Amino acid sequence: MIVVTTPTGRIGSQLVRNLLAAGEAVRVIARDPARLAPDTRAKVEIVQGSSDDEGVLMRALDGAESMFLVVPVFHDKR
Repeated sequence: MIVVTTPTGRIGSQLVRNLLAAGEAVRVIARDPARLAPDTRAKVEIVQGSSDDEGVLMRALDGAESMFLVVPVFHDKR
């Protein structure tokens, strides 16, 4: 099982497609699972929430072999 963050982003969505095409088991962390493509939603395990939430990370990583973590860009609006 490979956990992928930002599965609806430019990098994460491509990675998920490639992993699925390679026959890998994929679990994604998604704040809004409805934003996932329907064919992707049907093939992945989804943990709803944010990767900065410890509980979400613990659920997503349970039994996982690896994780692809993309840290979102923080825009300081000061």
